Amino acid sequence: MRIGNLGGLLASLIASVNAIYSSQAGQIDWHQQYVGIPSVHSNALAPRLHRIGSVQPGTPAQSVLLTATKKNVLAAINPSEGNIGLVTLSGHGGATARIYEAINGNLIWEAHLHDPLTGHLAGSAPGEPTGAAIEFDAIDVFILSNGHTVRRISGATGETMWGWTSPDLTSSIFFTSLIRTENALYAIGVSKGFASLSIHVTSLDPKTGEVLHAAGIPSSINSAELIHGLKLGGSSTISQTAGIAWLEKGSLKHVLLTPNLEAKYLTKHISNKYGPYSNLRDLSLAEKGYVIAFLEQKENAKESTHIYRMDMDGLGLTKVGDFEDTSSSNPFTVYAGGTDRQGRVYISKLSHSATLRVGVLAKWYGFTDIKIFGQAASYEVFAPDAVNGRGMTTGFTFEYDYGLHGRINFATVDVANPSEYVYVSRVFLTTTTGGIHQWKQEQLSWVREESLTEINAIATADLPEIAVDSHLLYKTKHETFVQRLYRQLRDAKALPSYLFHFVQRFLTGTYSKPVASLANLDEPGALWRDVYGFKKVIVAATSTGKVFGIETSKGKIVWNIKLGAGSPDASLKVKPIRMVVLKTVSEGFHPEIGLVVEVDQADKTGGRSLTTGMVRLDATTGSSHSTILFMGETREVFEFELPTPSIGNGRKMVAVVDQDYKLHIYPYHADAIAAFNNITEHSNFGLVTDSPTSPRLQGYGLTTLQEPLASDDTESHANSAPLWELHPTWSLSFSPGERIVSFVRQTPDRAASHGRVLGDRTTLYKYLNPHLVAIITQSQVRDGDDYTSSRNAPSVRCALYIIDSSKGTILYSTVVPAGKRSSGQEGTCDVKVTLVENWLVYHYYEDASAAVGAGTKGWRMASVELYEGSPNVRVKSGELGMDSAKRGDINAIEQVYVFPSSVEAMISTTTKYGISSKDIVVINGKGQVQTFSRRLLDPRRPKTKPTASEQEEGLIQFDILLPDDPRRVVSHNYKLYVSKLLTTSTQLESTSLVLAYGIDLFLTRVAPSGTFDVLSDSFNKIQLVLTVLGLGAAILITKPLVKQKVLNTRWYS
Repeated sequence: MRIGNLGGLLASLIASVNAIYSSQAGQIDWHQQYVGIPSVHSNALAPRLHRIGSVQPGTPAQSVLLTATKKNVLAAINPSEGNIGLVTLSGHGGATARIYEAINGNLIWEAHLHDPLTGHLAGSAPGEPTGAAIEFDAIDVFILSNGHTVRRISGATGETMWGWTSPDLTSSIFFTSLIRTENALYAIGVSKGFASLSIHVTSLDPKTGEVLHAAGIPSSINSAELIHGLKLGGSSTISQTAGIAWLEKGSLKHVLLTPNLEAKYLTKHISNKYGPYSNLRDLSLAEKGYVIAFLEQKENAKESTHIYRMDMDGLGLTKVGDFEDTSSSNPFTVYAGGTDRQGRVYISKLSHSATLRVGVLAKWYGFTDIKIFGQAASYEVFAPDAVNGRGMTTGFTFEYDYGLHGRINFATVDVANPSEYVYVSRVFLTTTTGGIHQWKQEQLSWVREESLTEINAIATADLPEIAVDSHLLYKTKHETFVQRLYRQLRDAKALPSYLFHFVQRFLTGTYSKPVASLANLDEPGALWRDVYGFKKVIVAATSTGKVFGIETSKGKIVWNIKLGAGSPDASLKVKPIRMVVLKTVSEGFHPEIGLVVEVDQADKTGGRSLTTGMVRLDATTGSSHSTILFMGETREVFEFELPTPSIGNGRKMVAVVDQDYKLHIYPYHADAIAAFNNITEHSNFGLVTDSPTSPRLQGYGLTTLQEPLASDDTESHANSAPLWELHPTWSLSFSPGERIVSFVRQTPDRAASHGRVLGDRTTLYKYLNPHLVAIITQSQVRDGDDYTSSRNAPSVRCALYIIDSSKGTILYSTVVPAGKRSSGQEGTCDVKVTLVENWLVYHYYEDASAAVGAGTKGWRMASVELYEGSPNVRVKSGELGMDSAKRGDINAIEQVYVFPSSVEAMISTTTKYGISSKDIVVINGKGQVQTFSRRLLDPRRPKTKPTASEQEEGLIQFDILLPDDPRRVVSHNYKLYVSKLLTTSTQLESTSLVLAYGIDLFLTRVAPSGTFDVLSDSFNKIQLVLTVLGLGAAILITKPLVKQKVLNTRWYS
């Protein structure tokens, strides 16, 4: 056998340790699909119900909820259950057109219209026109792109049949929408004037693309959003004629469109006698000729909105209905439009309801005993075709927790009319906290928490063990004898269940499905640790101010809260910064999480103020308490561990640095301050300072306490909290123009071994320093001395530094090639780094122009191990003083491998005691979570056949190519849209939990060294029991025989 084959065989054996079988899919992992927070600022992107099938009652039909999201995702959601049927990622709008099957998401065709880099990128904010529109013919598709070009594309093949571009691309005319009628295709846009916009219309021949006529409509408007093209009559795709309605200086105006754009129609503005109006919307009902006008707010007004329909004869807009005025203090009022299967129109209104007022006491940032109202919402639906065209309004009130879900910011409706005067509504609404809700009348059908796609801070906490009644120490300290006896008799009823589960677990229990010891852990609200500690709670804080508690066994949301729900300021925004586990289960029955937040709220002067605070959360229930730390923005957050846990608060402390370089701690009771003062005498840390273009790393030490503790009241104002001044201790500057692009701290983990025993029995001692940080910098450099030549254009150079942040010592540095963008532009320093113990792993792209040696381009992964020197030399360099000449004297062993793909995120596994080997977990370019063994990444792998001593170390022969082994893909065949990773330990030393999050959530278990502390599923436990029973029976049988033999021996000896 050749040596190369031997290396591959050993690599395969390593890979099999972490193999995942199809039977384990869904047993040891779970996958939850999300799509992102829906985009609601534009009707073209907002959620809408798309109906597929026959419009005749009693015949099959299907519908999907289509939505585009802030994560650049187009999704189709099953409206009945809320699960996802279609997910696709897209580029900038207008550059590429794609046609999908709405039910299964199959791509029918794709057409590239223009370069995304040269396209119009507006539409990302309210009020900005996108310059893109779609209009369907019976078969083909008309597409407006970039605000200037109209194409007719074959609906079957995607080929362009004709195209028309505005003659002068630099003109002030910008098209925003299309309308297809029986005789013409109208491109409607705006012409930019000196102080306002005016309407411009171009009519095209739908068959040839020839310009029929172009004309401007005398008008003066402020925003293109106030212009709406309305269809009149015709089929569902091609209308008989069309018109335009717009709002001009509070007046509602409209005109009728004809193919030749006759002046007699364009100059005949038909103003409405009602008004004045402040806004005009079509609620996705422009195809039915409807618009809704919002009246300017006035005192004692009876009406707030008017509903208009353009008549078939084109004589003008007719007011067909209205909604009553809503109080200006109402937290939200949302209008929505929809149609039923027969095409009948319905307009609805959702708002805060005053009919059901539930008071809730809350505390938030100094506002105590705030009573929150608004635990319900009202729904009204207007059917203009009801009662022989006279219209009818009906509705209901449903429970809606405004303090939990935030305001309703968009809605779409689906209405059925099973009998006369009876209307059944399905309401799909989105909230400011990122939720999508579906209500069927007053009943909530499902909720999708899409804010989980924007997680800003995350942590995991162990759960209490149900077998230990440690909670009685906190809840029943004064339990009497009778009460204790009653409790024990009551708990005795669980003994048969315990014995049954014990036998079941012993005989049939497996590693993948542990059995609970006393109770069913899957019962609602049963947040208890399982046998192996696989069940934990994930606490995730999102950008919308929502915090979730998710149990890890099945991914179920067990609690959720909205930060700032008790504040009277409706514009308050809470930004999560950092999350820390303050108290573990071993330090108290309920684990607690600390969340550092920045609160942007209105101040007393009418401006905005920013406050940094701490929210303390119970990880099992979600109950919270907030404390102000200081006024202003956060610069950095650090974790400190006390020698002994403080009573009721745990071992961890959080230190927050403000913009004035003052440090604030939490909690700040007397015992914590005394313990922290002892830590600060030996504490130094680094902060990035100065401007981003010319930064430096500055080391700081801490002075003693500057302000005494005012009181033990944690709700006291920020100026009464203790703080420490920072003073510079060292400084590390980089080259001019070299800027820091990434700052990675060492992954906290327990080191089970301080050295590595070699095959010759010598030891390489690890460089273990908890203050290590990795820094990625980017700069522009030129090759040679000719700075004037165009051939010698500046190129991007990336550098990686490992720095001791307590002393400012550069321990390791290297130059990393800058990867090229797909468009061929300047490269970027897209380097992924993970640092744990003495092991550094980084991933980058090497272009052919920058490659050395073979000159091949591709992805690389480098592995670096830091040791204190040569074998058997230990200097404890991490503890040396700043003036020691040996403080940076380390031995770095490194090796570079060819990696099979790009990497979105990278992290190392974590176990309870750090005994198991560490795998590298990556999210590869295929959307998979994949693990790579440390043995494959060992930088000491020999280039030749391993010697006996090297084989004794477990080293395998070097191979420059890391194998892309599908058996190490722990996400199975899931296509994941994730970008970040989190690992956490379990009660089993062999097993680590891996959470991948981004758009989706995926959690699984990995065992880098195999499940050495658990019997395998194939272990024959019944045979073991029978063997033990047989040996016991043999002992019972032979025992009297042996005793008799011993007795006889004594008699005859």
